[in-house]
Amino acid sequence: MNNDNKPSLNELLFNHHKNTVLIPTFVIAAILFTIYFFTNAYVYNLIKNVSIEEVKGHGNDILLAESKYIGNTLGEISRLSKILQKEHEHFFLNPQLNYLPFGVPVFKTAPNGVYYKSNKIGSSLYYSSDTKITQVERDKALRSEIMDMSLKNIVDSNPNIVAAYFNSLDNMNRLYPYIDEVHNQYGPTLKMSEYNFYYLADEKHNPKREPVWTGAYLDPAGNGWMISCVVPIYNKGFLEGVTGLDITLKSFVNNLLEQKLTWDASILMLDEDGMILAMPKKIEKILNMNELTDHTYTTNIKTTINKPCEYNLLKNQNMPFGNEFVEYYQNKTDFFELTVDSKEYILLQTTVQQTGWRLILMIEKNNIFHFIYKLKLYADIIGYSAIIIAIIFYLGFLFYTVKRSKVFALEITNPIEELSKQTTFIGSDKINLSLKESNIKEINQLNSNFTKMVKELKIGKINLIQTKRRKEAFEEKANEYHKKSLIDPLSGLYNRSKADEVMNKEIEAAFLYGKPLTLIMLDVDHFKNINDTLGHLAGDLVIKEFAKIINYNSRSSDVVIRNGGDEFLIICTNTELQSAEMFAENLRVLIENGSYPQDYKVTSSIGLASYQRGYTKEDIIDRADKALYIAKESGRNRVVCL
Repeated sequence: MNNDNKPSLNELLFNHHKNTVLIPTFVIAAILFTIYFFTNAYVYNLIKNVSIEEVKGHGNDILLAESKYIGNTLGEISRLSKILQKEHEHFFLNPQLNYLPFGVPVFKTAPNGVYYKSNKIGSSLYYSSDTKITQVERDKALRSEIMDMSLKNIVDSNPNIVAAYFNSLDNMNRLYPYIDEVHNQYGPTLKMSEYNFYYLADEKHNPKREPVWTGAYLDPAGNGWMISCVVPIYNKGFLEGVTGLDITLKSFVNNLLEQKLTWDASILMLDEDGMILAMPKKIEKILNMNELTDHTYTTNIKTTINKPCEYNLLKNQNMPFGNEFVEYYQNKTDFFELTVDSKEYILLQTTVQQTGWRLILMIEKNNIFHFIYKLKLYADIIGYSAIIIAIIFYLGFLFYTVKRSKVFALEITNPIEELSKQTTFIGSDKINLSLKESNIKEINQLNSNFTKMVKELKIGKINLIQTKRRKEAFEEKANEYHKKSLIDPLSGLYNRSKADEVMNKEIEAAFLYGKPLTLIMLDVDHFKNINDTLGHLAGDLVIKEFAKIINYNSRSSDVVIRNGGDEFLIICTNTELQSAEMFAENLRVLIENGSYPQDYKVTSSIGLASYQRGYTKEDIIDRADKALYIAKESGRNRVVCL
């Protein structure tokens, strides 16, 4: 009977206590802790949901306030551009106006053909070299000095505006603040109609003749990346030019977007097509790209250079926002959530009414739930601490229970445990037959029976050991006789019986695995003459030396066999015929140069044959024998291959 799965008495007592006390106590504690953590999680999620609703409300208020602030700022700039529009149209309607607010300007023609203002008063003036400068152009350059007062006042009074300008149809540019060496900054030619800050205000793009906002572009005047508010200047229905106010992206970000907001939120501004107009530093890190603000000018800007396509969140497939953002943006979803680089964000968006641009408020969830996380952490610490205390108490209670159950069972289990222990030594010398006496009649009878059984087993074991030793000695003798039966006594090499065994095994391997196999057959040339002239004793010495040479120079994997008389075989395993032929030729030379009795000259004829698919052992031996025969017929002392 198998007792491995039978419990001990001590285990039975412990299991009873475990099922009635320990397990119910553990289950109750587990249920209480589960309720605690479930309630904690429920309250945590409830607070999170309330916080989300607060973000929706307060975040929307922030966004609307920022939208209103930015809208008012842009609206103020639009109103200023309208003021300039009225002034500049009045200038062209009244050609008699002639006023120099900053003194007399000095105009020169640069080496590259540009007509420009050389003294640094008021605005800079540039006339493209491909415009023919007549008295009309000179008068316009001089008379338009009256514009400088308004251009200067607007730039100096509004921190968001970095430049104010007028561009004429005949490629004249008047810009405040003054640009040093304006002829080099713009280059020899400047075609106004090719720039967005001009053509967006023309009749085709702006039939209502209202202020128009450009997208982000690279300023030819050297101020880096910017956006502009432009208005057309008409003279009785004729477009004289365009007046504009510039806001650099750098000033836009610093003055309008880089503000300290609740939850450390950030604002991103996009145009209607999804192109980033401006973004603060925090969003640069999220998108892993730098805002275009400053620019190092190495060449003149000859046409409108817009922001690269990778700044378009709707078209750049590598943007971390992904397709989900595109869907929300196109649907103008007010509130949505995104995950970027394993961080969760809440986004709110609205439209700036004055321009149609989008403002997107980004808030990292961790910033919203920071205090909630801390509250949950403290609650979890309390819960886990209680679990640890309960585990310590439970382990102590468990230890006490186990100890008490052992003491209770000790008097009953000691005699049985001693007997059980001795049964593990049956068949060894460690067994102790002097078992302890017990007050239990059945255990004493069991001890007596056990002692009798052990004595009988010892006698049986002695007989078994003796039988085993006789068998091992017999097998050792048999193996020795078998080994001797495979060895040729004269040469010390394997005999023909070994050849049959090896050939069968190697042919099977060659057939199954495609391994090459070559058989070399050798004999001593004119061996009969050696026996007849020198005697059989000398002949035996020749055989020994011959065998020694071929065995010593063969590989460990080769099997060298004396096939009978003066004939030898070498079974070259895993060897191609060509390699075996080189080996055989080397043996032939070594045999010819060997040391033999009475300095007798000994040579050898050698025949080779390789295994071909379908060959039997007899086929290979027969072919090697034929090769040996040919070697002899051809004059001996040579190697022949078949």
